[in-house]
Amino acid sequence: MTKRLQIQVEETELREFERVARTRQMSVTRWALETLREARNLGAQKTVGEKVEAVRRAARHKFPTADLPQMLEEIERGYGETTAS
Repeated sequence: MTKRLQIQVEETELREFERVARTRQMSVTRWALETLREARNLGAQKTVGEKVEAVRRAARHKFPTADLPQMLEEIERGYGETTAS
């Protein structure tokens, strides 16, 4: 059984959706449905728990770092240096 989904968008947004759908040679309805399905699938790739665990694993690593102003200064200084070939 199918159900109708209705949304309201600003006219300018609708024109942009129409333009995007047209470039893909499909109707706005089909484009919207495919886009919603893609978003659903992307969100389903990892659970919140898996994402939190990935952050925890990454936080256990020790990497050299510096204060932001120092890092930016070193980056800028590096732009002026040339490497010997």
